[in-house]
Amino acid sequence: MSNWTSSYIKLKGKMFFFTRTSEDKPPILLLHGYADNGLCWTRTAQAFEKEYSVIMLDFRNHGKSFVSPKGIDSYEMMQETAEFIKALNLETPWILGHSMGARIASLLTKEHPSLVKGLILEEPAFNFNPTLNIRELIIYFAFNMMIKSNRTKSIEEIIERNKKSSPSWDTIDHETWAEAQYQFAKLKQKPSLKGLRRDRVLYSEVLPFIEVPILMMVAEKGIIPKKYFQSLKDGFQEGEWILYQRTGHNIHREQFDSFINTVRNFIQS
Repeated sequence: MSNWTSSYIKLKGKMFFFTRTSEDKPPILLLHGYADNGLCWTRTAQAFEKEYSVIMLDFRNHGKSFVSPKGIDSYEMMQETAEFIKALNLETPWILGHSMGARIASLLTKEHPSLVKGLILEEPAFNFNPTLNIRELIIYFAFNMMIKSNRTKSIEEIIERNKKSSPSWDTIDHETWAEAQYQFAKLKQKPSLKGLRRDRVLYSEVLPFIEVPILMMVAEKGIIPKKYFQSLKDGFQEGEWILYQRTGHNIHREQFDSFINTVRNFIQS
């Protein structure tokens, strides 16, 4: 990590924080999930930095980027990411997104196909119904409880709690995740029911219209209802669909070696 650089970039008056490994290799842009930050991709960046220029962006309301009073807005965040790619003069990067990041990456590729070479989606946080449902409400309340709890904890306490719930994670993942959660809690961000009702991205309105190759990775114990696995598998034009058995939402943390090999093989094929 000694040659990595971190800096801010101003886009339409707003400051975005990002880290990159180099500038002289083909680019891969990594987009994090909800309540994470760019450096939560540290191990993935380390795995690819010899071959690629890896760029890790902090979304609005996350990490060290600006805080918007509007909170999370997938369409605005998609446009901000497109402006980020243009500002850094990234030449058709591969985009790897996890959860919320995968959702935004999908929107971006649909709306700005010329900016993207290919798309890797890990447990994309798509909506499957136009209206809020019971499953989403359960996830919403669980997130709120965790975020509220983090506001009273130190990074070390968050790490220790997560080691008990996710013992298979690497030390680096425990540390980067805990720091991101700590930052998010201190920003006093939280999901809102109003936001969940308003900010809906239906997979059926995005996936069929993406023209670049897609690698989609879903987990048996992840956030996507099993009844939609086949629909997702059939929902895009070109690429691969992989199901990780006995794995939760964080595939890149729980099945790291397999995850890296799968992404590398897809990019190089």
